Amino acid sequence: MMKRGRILLIVCLVACCLPTRGQAALNIFSNFDHASLATWSGNLSTIQLTGRSNYPGQTGWRWMYFETTGVSGSQPVFSINQAFAGGNAALNNHKMVYSYDNENWLFFDNNQRSGNLYTFSNSSPFVQDNVFVAYAQPYSYGRSATHTAQMLATPWAVPTSSADENGVLGQSPIAFDDLGRLVPERNLFGYRVTNPATDSPVEAKRKVMLTSGLHAGETLGTYTFEGLVNWLVSDDARAVRLRDEAEFFCYPVLNPAGRFAGTSRSTVENPNQDPNGRWHPNNWATHQDIRVSGEAMLADVVSTPGQLEVFIDFHSTIPTFLGDDFGFIEYEQGDNLADFWVELKSIQPNILDIDSTGTSWTTANFADLLLGAEVDITFETQFGKNRPISYYHDMGANFGIAFYNAWIRVDDPAGADFDEDGDVDEADLSAWQNGYGLSANATHYQGDANGDGNVDGRDFLLWQQQFTGSLDSLAAIHAVPEPCTAMLIVIGAIAFSSNRKR
Repeated sequence: MMKRGRILLIVCLVACCLPTRGQAALNIFSNFDHASLATWSGNLSTIQLTGRSNYPGQTGWRWMYFETTGVSGSQPVFSINQAFAGGNAALNNHKMVYSYDNENWLFFDNNQRSGNLYTFSNSSPFVQDNVFVAYAQPYSYGRSATHTAQMLATPWAVPTSSADENGVLGQSPIAFDDLGRLVPERNLFGYRVTNPATDSPVEAKRKVMLTSGLHAGETLGTYTFEGLVNWLVSDDARAVRLRDEAEFFCYPVLNPAGRFAGTSRSTVENPNQDPNGRWHPNNWATHQDIRVSGEAMLADVVSTPGQLEVFIDFHSTIPTFLGDDFGFIEYEQGDNLADFWVELKSIQPNILDIDSTGTSWTTANFADLLLGAEVDITFETQFGKNRPISYYHDMGANFGIAFYNAWIRVDDPAGADFDEDGDVDEADLSAWQNGYGLSANATHYQGDANGDGNVDGRDFLLWQQQFTGSLDSLAAIHAVPEPCTAMLIVIGAIAFSSNRKR
């Protein structure tokens, strides 16, 4: 009887350790777009990680991104006992992120560093079986491809002169990454954001060039780029007006294979080199991805009239002595006094700048010396601030607003001058249309002419009274919301304008 009881106990213990039906076993995967991990070991209590040491010029890991399965109800402590590229002190205040849907990201509750050992965990169990984990909010190559298609589906973005109808400039070469995996060709993209109706073969628009994704693991810069472009194609009255006067050449992912393969900084084609020192035609024979983008930019910048005024390359960095997001910008040439840059720092005072004195062939030096940019900036968003994606989207929008403030906005605009460009015309009516019905906290740009926080018929009446355009332009205005009431107001406005001109 004693032996039988022991056997029964052993069977019960084994049964308790086995996964129940429908529950996945603990596993970690990193063989998908933008994922990065070398090895792992452990159990549902403790998981040891080894990052990929693929940061040119430095040993240690930098970018990390993987998926775990079978973790529902558990509270694993993840640990990395490995040097961090750039120095382990950069992890002092850093928080890793996790997501259940690979879209909405949360910061881990507990993040600690002691020497080379960095650990992170949550104070409560995971509530789902599959969890994505990353060094910071990921931005995959696929997201860049999807976002490009979304922009080209709007009326305000078209492929650059060097791109095909899908905005594709060319491809990165097929190559093996540092883990020995064959990485397929990935597309490089280019598109131009503006109002095509105001294009002219002889009259120049303000010309801006925007790039991102050169360093594959620097994702926060690409979220900032995304926020800026999203604002540029939006119905915001300021963006609408800016598109009339300016054009933005956009290159969203300069290192598509590196991002797809999950490298920290290098390209797959040249894993031991930093690509941000190779931006000269003399270096392009062995850098196909840089050559494709560089040749496209050289052709695109002269495809429309006028000089390139501003070039911005969006990056991310580990914490620096500056303490917040900043731009490398040339003081000697007075770039730090550029009107839009002064406006940006006024809108978002936490943004700093530092004198750019480098002489290597970075994207910014390429823009300065070969593209003829009047102002060239490498903009750095700092890891370690532990900010949500919305912060970077909002900061990107602030870049657009800074361009608008510097180039379009006038002082003391009329109440119905919703785009604040110095006149009251059909563009201002469009702003009122887009905002019509807002009943709280509406802004002037959304159609609030009288400052009461609402966008309603009273604001339209002010627009009618302050209208400075022609009768022909007024009569050509499209229908506005609430046709039974607002259309009558439009008809009345036409009659009012007609009587006024007699």
